[in-house]
Parts: sequence; structure tokens; C-alpha cells
Amino acid sequence: MLLSRTVMSLKPQFSKSHILTAVSSVQGTQAVPPNLVELYLDYNCRFSYKIFQKWDDAKLFDKETLSKYNLAFRFNHVIQPWHPFGTLVHELGIVAGSLKPELFWKYSMVLFHDSKELWTEEYTQSKTTIELYKELSEHCEKHTGLKADVVYDKLNGSGKDDTTKAIKYFTRYHRQNGVHMTPSIAVNGIILGNIESSTDTNKVLEIIQAQTA
Repeated sequence: MLLSRTVMSLKPQFSKSHILTAVSSVQGTQAVPPNLVELYLDYNCRFSYKIFQKWDDAKLFDKETLSKYNLAFRFNHVIQPWHPFGTLVHELGIVAGSLKPELFWKYSMVLFHDSKELWTEEYTQSKTTIELYKELSEHCEKHTGLKADVVYDKLNGSGKDDTTKAIKYFTRYHRQNGVHMTPSIAVNGIILGNIESSTDTNKVLEIIQAQTA
């Protein structure tokens, strides 16, 4: 598939999981590169959850919308330091995406929901990191079918180094682009301050179209 340089700036290992496009690389080529909409999100941020759920409900992530507006969506991990459990959850999302790329966006919705409803600060404070990694691995198996022991190895075993490198990659990416707050939205590399979690999705599409005209 022919993609813009901005889309392809993502490490190839994340392209299948973290980028949504209307046409897969197997199906053919696209004459005009898609306009890239980047979502800078934190699983532990309730406003990130709000915008992700709102856009999903409005079918912005569906292939029909991507095709109609010639868009690609990219998920960028932004771990906020005031959310102590955030690193572990983002590690889990990255691991799930590496093992089952096709489920990354769907599983991300679950991670947003459970970070708000299940993994409260009080809940996580009483547990060790090893206990939390084991629970996250079991959570992943329940929702994706991936074996918990395989996931745990990536989180806190022989695959830990690769997962840490992925966290460092996304952290360097959002820092070099000056993104510190979540959610933040960029279109073709330009951060847009007029798209917030409260912005109506029809207005979101209008703003995106104005940036891609």
C-alpha cells in the first residue's frame, strides 16, 4: 500500500497494529496517500477514553469512513507520569498488538474501560508489580485469546527488553512532537487544539477535512 512518509515514519513493527487504513497492503495500492490522523492517548486518561469511545461509536474508525475521507488513523501511546499504573497497561497494549495486530484497536477499548472502572489507584497500590503483570496477562488471555504465559513473558520475562524499547520509542516520539497532554490530535503532522474529547464527531470531520483540503 502506498502511504505517506508521515505514516511510514512509524516503526514497521507497529504498522499492522497501530495504523488503521481503508485498504490493506495485501489488497492493492492506493493512488493518493491517505491523510494521517494521529491520536495521542493514555489508557489511564478518562478524556482519552471519552474521545476514543466517541469516535468508535460514530464509526470514524470504520473502513467506510476511512475510504470516504481518505484517512488513516494512528494510535500513539502517551504515558502520563501521574498515572503510576499507566506504563504497565500501555506495555500490555503494545504486547497484544505485537502478537495479534488485528485486535489492537478493539482490545484498546477494553483497556480504556478497565483502566477507568477496574484498575483504580486504590486497587493497584495494594499489589506488587509481578502480581499486576500476572493479572494483566490473564486479562489479555480473556479478551484476546492469547496465552497468559506468552503475554507475561513479553511483559516481565525474556521479552521484557523488547517491550521496554517499544515504550521508549513511543515516549520519544510524542516528546519530540511536543505532545504532553492527552488526548491530543494531529492531522498530517499538525497538532490541532480545536479537537477535544467534547467535540462533536461531525465537527471533528469538518475540522479534519479543512486540514486536508
